[in-house]
Amino acid sequence: MFCKLVNVNKSRVEPKQRFSKDLAFHLLEFLIQKPTLSLLKPFNMHTSHPATPFNTKEGFIKGEVLHLLRTNSVKDNFYKHKGDFEQKLCNRGYPTMLICKILTEVQFSDRTKALCNKAKKILPFVTTYTPATPNLTKILMKHWHIIQQQPKLAHIFKQQPIVSYRKEKSLKDILVPTKLPLITPQS
Repeated sequence: MFCKLVNVNKSRVEPKQRFSKDLAFHLLEFLIQKPTLSLLKPFNMHTSHPATPFNTKEGFIKGEVLHLLRTNSVKDNFYKHKGDFEQKLCNRGYPTMLICKILTEVQFSDRTKALCNKAKKILPFVTTYTPATPNLTKILMKHWHIIQQQPKLAHIFKQQPIVSYRKEKSLKDILVPTKLPLITPQS
């Protein structure tokens, strides 16, 4: 039934049902288990490699374990999948001490906190991109201490802003309207 509903909305998606003994089926790259409705993505061997920098390894492991925490609503399933993930990391050659340290930080009791959306209060600095402008990010960060010394600016800009660029209007954008005018039938 689920596969038929998916194909109605997206004609290109052709999921195949393969039920195992414990009433689970595969949908695209996910394993969906019926009793607990857990969505599990298979361990991607190309995502991280033991030769990657230490901080990247740490972030990758913690991110994957937090993903397991958010997607598993049953405590036993979470710890089972966490153990499987630990075993896969050990097989890939990750340091055992690093794995144990990070995995002990994430507990099932933290699930409600992990499910909450965290609103980031970072102010974007939006400007129109032109090749002639210098690197604004570099200039802004170089003189950030000046902004922080001013009391009013320090209150407004508590964190460093993200510099983002808007596309400049091209000749095509100016000449060709994106919306056609509404034609009303005349009686």
